[in-house]
Amino acid sequence: MTASNKLESLVTLQKALTLVKSIRDEIEKAPARIQAVEDDKAARKAALEKERETHRDHQKKLKTAELDLGKAEEDIQKKQVQIHSIKTNKEYTAMEHEIAALKTKIKTCEDTILTLMEEVEQETRHLKLREQEILGEIKELDAKSAELSRTLEQKKTELVQAETAAQEARNNVHNTLIGTFDKLYARNRGKAVVPVFGNSCSHCNVSVTLQTLAQLQDGWDIIRCEGCSCILYMDKTEEAV
Repeated sequence: MTASNKLESLVTLQKALTLVKSIRDEIEKAPARIQAVEDDKAARKAALEKERETHRDHQKKLKTAELDLGKAEEDIQKKQVQIHSIKTNKEYTAMEHEIAALKTKIKTCEDTILTLMEEVEQETRHLKLREQEILGEIKELDAKSAELSRTLEQKKTELVQAETAAQEARNNVHNTLIGTFDKLYARNRGKAVVPVFGNSCSHCNVSVTLQTLAQLQDGWDIIRCEGCSCILYMDKTEEAV
C-alpha cells in the first residue's frame, strides 16, 4: 500500500468517524428537544386549566351569592310578617334593625351577582376562544413531538449505517497506522489527519517547509506536523475533514 493510499484510507476513516460523532450528538440532543416540546404542552395545558379553574370559581361564587340572596329575601319576608305581632317598642326597634340589615345584605348580594354575572359571561366567551387557541397550539406541538421522534428513529438507523461504514473504513487502514491515528484522533478532538492550507497545517497553523510540501506532493511517505503531530496531506479541494 502506497503512502497515498494509506493517507486516503485515513482520511476516509476520519470522515466516517466525524459523521458517526455528528449523528450521535444529534441523538443525544433529541430527548431534551422532545422533552422541551412536552414541557411546552404541559405549560399550555396548565395555563388553560388555571383559566378554567378561575371560571369555575367565579361560577361557584355566583351560585353562592344567588343562594345568599334567596335566603336573605326569605328571611326578610318572615321578619316583615313577625314584626306585626311584636308587642314592645324595644322588640319592634330590634326587628326593624334586623330588617334593615337584611335589606343591606340583599343590595350587596344583588350588586355581587350583577358583577359576577358579567365576569362569568365574559370569561365564558374568552375561555371558548382560549380553548380553541391552546388546543390548536397543542395539536401543533403534538405534530412537532411526533416529527422529532421520527427523526430520532431515523438518526438511530443512520448511526448503525455510519458505524458500519466507519468499521469498514477502519479495516482498510494499514495496521501500522491505526494506533497512531487513534491517539491523534483522541488527543486532537477528532483531528488526526489534516490538510495543508497554503504553507501551513490547517489544525495548528504551524508553517510547513518547502521540502515537506514537496514530499507531500510526491506522496511517497507519511508526514506529521511538527507543531501538533497530525498526519498531513495535500488536499486539492482545500477542505478540512
